[in-house]
Amino acid sequence: MSGFVENSDLGFVAQLNTFREKIGGYAATLGLLPAEVVAVNADADYMAFVVLGATSSKEYVQAWTSRKDRARKGTDPAMGPYPAPVDVTTPPADVVPGIETRFRALVARIKANPNYTNDIGKDLGIVDEQPSPEVTSPELSIKLVGTDPVLSFKKGATDGIRLYSKRGSEASFSFLATDTQSPYVDNRPNVVLGTPEKREYHAFYFKNDAVVGVQGPTISITV
Repeated sequence: MSGFVENSDLGFVAQLNTFREKIGGYAATLGLLPAEVVAVNADADYMAFVVLGATSSKEYVQAWTSRKDRARKGTDPAMGPYPAPVDVTTPPADVVPGIETRFRALVARIKANPNYTNDIGKDLGIVDEQPSPEVTSPELSIKLVGTDPVLSFKKGATDGIRLYSKRGSEASFSFLATDTQSPYVDNRPNVVLGTPEKREYHAFYFKNDAVVGVQGPTISITV
């Protein structure tokens, strides 16, 4: 974090989504105008759109590179479908550049309000909380950004997490990924395309390539 603001783009998107989901309930207490709440929603929508667009663009390039490699030296019996380009047919309305600058300025006003409390800050996701080094199991939080589950965590004094997942009708958890920086985006397609499925996750901390502590709590979401 840079102060209370998440450093990574995906982390910032998740933070804006938390803030915009909660801020309406505190607007009157903190002296915010309805137009300011609307502006927060517009910024959150636009930031999510451009960040996911940038991520999808990288995946699009990678898919074309993979297709080129298969075309030249592959042994698969078929090339498969062409990569899907980034969908920009229904973008959100443009916003003025400087979303993070506006967010910081708004949060500064909120924290200067006499009705502001640390509990409000925690609920809005604008308090810089560093986990204690003695934490032994990672606690994940999850939300959907677009159609992808985004999992956030705090690694404390460890190197990161090893994430395990179970989805749909799968009978047991399997290793999903190692992540050294929160958040993690699970962009896998559903087991049965077009059919909602339940995804469950838990994680372990690791340090110097070895698991430390114990398994964290299991969380779930429907995709």
